[in-house]
Parts: sequence; structure tokens; C-alpha cells
Amino acid sequence: MLFHNDGTGHFTEVSQKAGVSDPRGYFGLGIAWFDYNDDGYPDLYVANDSTANFLYVNQKDGTFKEQAFPLGVAVSEDGAEQGSMGVALGDYDHSGRFSIFVTNFSEEYNAFYHHDGDHFTDVSFKSRTAPSSLPYVGWGDAFLDYDNDGWPDIIVVNGHVYPQLDKVKLGASAGYRQRKLLYHNRGDGGFDEVAAKYGSVLTDERVSRGLAVGDIDDDGGVDVVNQRSRRLAAAPPKRTGGARRLADGESEGDSAEHRRHRRRDHPSPRAALRQRAVVQSGTSYLSQNDMRQHFGLGTGKTVDSVEVLWPDGMTSVQNNVTPNQVLVIRQPSKRGPIGLVRGALSQFAPRQQRELLLLQEVAELLAS
Repeated sequence: MLFHNDGTGHFTEVSQKAGVSDPRGYFGLGIAWFDYNDDGYPDLYVANDSTANFLYVNQKDGTFKEQAFPLGVAVSEDGAEQGSMGVALGDYDHSGRFSIFVTNFSEEYNAFYHHDGDHFTDVSFKSRTAPSSLPYVGWGDAFLDYDNDGWPDIIVVNGHVYPQLDKVKLGASAGYRQRKLLYHNRGDGGFDEVAAKYGSVLTDERVSRGLAVGDIDDDGGVDVVNQRSRRLAAAPPKRTGGARRLADGESEGDSAEHRRHRRRDHPSPRAALRQRAVVQSGTSYLSQNDMRQHFGLGTGKTVDSVEVLWPDGMTSVQNNVTPNQVLVIRQPSKRGPIGLVRGALSQFAPRQQRELLLLQEVAELLAS
């Protein structure tokens, strides 16, 4: 269901009118709003359980067109429909585009769709994330830079749906309770599964569902909250020991995109890298990540610029930003010289307004 905000504190259900009503009744479990083609209009990705996934492309007229198959994000690499649950977005290779990571059922590898520009390519096996996921039923997932090296990593929580698996072995399943998966970004398009290096908080077998990430204690390290079946558990705050980070917010709209440039030493010395993130609601599975966007800086000591693209198309830019801080960027006011003059004109009678037109023209000249 899609509820359109009427701007008056009221919403109207427009799913059928907008073309996203899903008349076949698929089991949608995870969603992600993002502007996949950078045309200024948000698109909608839906992860479906046991059926093909959807990518509704915004037609800029209040309607959407479902194009998951031609864009390469509907099914697995071999054309199989999968039991999809969680959805995560991330620019893991600094391409400036958001790739999609989708968790799936056991013996159906987690799907990793790389954004190539005009379509997506399944890089699940190429990235080395697929094989380790096969025994598990994946739920919540997220891109996070847990070591603050500037390259987004991936975390996945797992757990089966059948308690009987503790007594009866079913295929290659890892059982009812399952450990988490943590993928370290190598910076070359590949990942290493490294959960065992970080102790029992990741390797203990649990029945997990939701996952959310954010810097809970503002120490510069990303923390993880894991919702387990029938109970809540928060992972202990992660101490990073002086790691550098940059977190930026606040937006009046969830679709604001936060971008920034920085320099780092690995893997290309003295090469400028551009990181990008999108502020979105309803992330992962049954969860909500911290709205503040976290960027690790590695060994870099400078942030060349921070650029924010707001939902209405306005941009904010700050140059030479100091790292190791929470940076708050507020949306610029639309009431520039033109708006102020027009507001003043409305207080006068028509004859007086004509006499003040010259003032408006001067204001528009100044604004240009």
C-alpha cells in the first residue's frame, strides 16, 4: 500500500492509481526507497518472499513502472525466485551509485546486485558473499563501516523459522539458531567473512530477525542492535580507539542524500574518494537505522567537502570540514530576497504593488 501525503496532515491510499498495488499478492517483506537513476524522483525496491522482487521506477507523474526483470534485480543469477527478506543499500565501491544487498532463505544465497549505471549485475559469487550465506536464513542486513576505513562492510543476522530443526536436520540448513555474518570490504570488489574474529556476540547462535545500526554512544564507532525472536538484545557499544568518522544530518525529508569527498591512503595513495549515502526510513528488516550518516575516514585527516542534496532539489555544500565530529547541516531557507520582497508586496494595495515592482526586479537581479 502507498499512502500519498496530501500536505494537510492527511494521507490518501493511492497504490492502485500509482501502479504499486501488487494485484498478485506477493509476500513483500523488505523495502528500500532510493533514486536509482538519479533523476530526482525516488524509486521503490520491494523484496518478496518466494517470488520475484519488484523495482518500481518513478515515472515523474505520480505513477511507477515495475522494471525489476529488465534492470536485473528480480531473481537470482540463474533466474530462480528467492525467499527475500531484508534490503540494504550501499555504495560499497565508491562508484557513486547504490548497490542492493538482499537476504534470502537457506540454500538460496543472499543476493548482491551491483549498480552498473543503467542496470544491475548479480555479483553475489564474484564478491565472495554468496557461499557463506547458503546454510542460513537471512533477515536484517546493513552496510556499515565497522572499522572506519572508508569502505562499507556488510552485516547480516540469521535464524530459521522452524524450531523443529534443532531435532531434525533439513538439507544444508545451519539449524534453528544461527550465527551472524560479517563481511569485511577488501576495497577490490570482494569481501571476507570475518565474524569469528569478533567474538561470541557474532558467533553465538540465535534466532535473529531485525537489525539496526548507528553510533549509539557517539564515540565514532558504529554499533549494532539485533532484534531476536521474542526478545530484544543490543550488541555492546563497539569501541574503535580513536577511529575517525564523520556523521551528518538533519533533513526535513527522508530522501535527502548525503555525500562527501575525502582523501585516504588505501588502496590508492593520495587518491580522492567520494562516499555517498541515502537517508531512508524502514531499513533492513523490521528496523530503522540511525538517520545520521556515518563515514569512516581511515587514516585521512581532511574532508575536502560535504554536499547534501535535499528532497526539493536544493543543495548545501561545506568545504574543509574537520573530522571526528557530528556535523549538523540544516536545509537552507527558501525565503531569499525574492520571497521576502513578494511577501512584502502582498501587504499593499494593487496600486502600491505596481509602484513596488522595481524593488522586486532589483531583488531578482541580486539573487541571480
